Amino acid sequence: MFKILSLDGGGIRGAFTAAVLAEIESRLDRPIGDYFDLVAGTSTGGLIATAVASGLSASKIVDFYQQDGPAVFAPRPPFKPEKRARRLAMPAGRFVVEKAVGVSLDDVFQTKYPSHPLVDAVSRVFGDLLLGDITKCRLVIPAVDVTVGRTVVFKTPHLPNLTRDRHYRVSDVLLATTAAPTYFPHAMLNGHGAVVDGGLWANNPSLVAYTEAMKIRECAQRECDPSFDSSQIEILSIGTGEPRYSLDPPGDHAGIGWWGPRVFDVASISQSQGVSFQLQYLLDNRYTRVNFDLPDESWTLDSMKHLPSLFHKGRTAAHDQLAELLDRFFSREAPDYVPFDDCTLRSSARTHS
Repeated sequence: MFKILSLDGGGIRGAFTAAVLAEIESRLDRPIGDYFDLVAGTSTGGLIATAVASGLSASKIVDFYQQDGPAVFAPRPPFKPEKRARRLAMPAGRFVVEKAVGVSLDDVFQTKYPSHPLVDAVSRVFGDLLLGDITKCRLVIPAVDVTVGRTVVFKTPHLPNLTRDRHYRVSDVLLATTAAPTYFPHAMLNGHGAVVDGGLWANNPSLVAYTEAMKIRECAQRECDPSFDSSQIEILSIGTGEPRYSLDPPGDHAGIGWWGPRVFDVASISQSQGVSFQLQYLLDNRYTRVNFDLPDESWTLDSMKHLPSLFHKGRTAAHDQLAELLDRFFSREAPDYVPFDDCTLRSSARTHS
């Protein structure tokens, strides 16, 4: 059997995911990461997935959301335009702009939140850890490289000839996958290359993880590599809220002003739903989804007021499915993976020999 843990993006709603894992882990003798062969996470799910793959306890992840969430989602000061645009900052100007565009003047000219509180929080947890240093569990993290215009999946060195990602700092990768457009500034990798939230294309990374598992199977070439077929892949997928509401665009007036504040949430939630439908079709009962209903539109990815409820909903959801989850995913531990060597080092050694 090849077991996958897949964690959706969703901002502060990742507190639900953290609580689900903490509730399960409270019934186990070992950290969650000891039970999975591959962990995938996007955006806030990428942060949790990295912690799990690194061997951190789920209770510490809960603490992270509780202690650092308020600082990470503390709004920027009001926008201060240059002198020639100073009139826009006047109350009347702000009212006109908001009426015309549909969003506040501050959100037109700057991201809702600065990056430094998240930088500080992530760096405090992971320090200078590199992706290549993670050997407890294989890890994949989707993002988007907008500089070259393509999707990207950051990976631990669990496949042959992976030469780039192993040298990236974990904290830099996490700042990239959590850089939700309009919410946080884009991230820079190695000082160049703008990278943003993987939720733009893989908010539910389960299909990314399934594809990666098939590649791992195909590339198995050592005695320590896992041997399995597609019928032995099991996925535990944890969401960050299923919407009950529907939107009612105002006809011809649904321009960028109306869609701007909504499009990221609509795209990421729709992608999560679509992937779940596909994997339920492909895997049937080998795809297990844990999620909750979003009561209304106020449960946005930055709604801190719902943090206590998110923890409660997570613990409840885990409790409700506990017997099935323990039997399917936690009856035995998964072996630590053995990283592949960096082929560039082998080439260098041959050059100097």
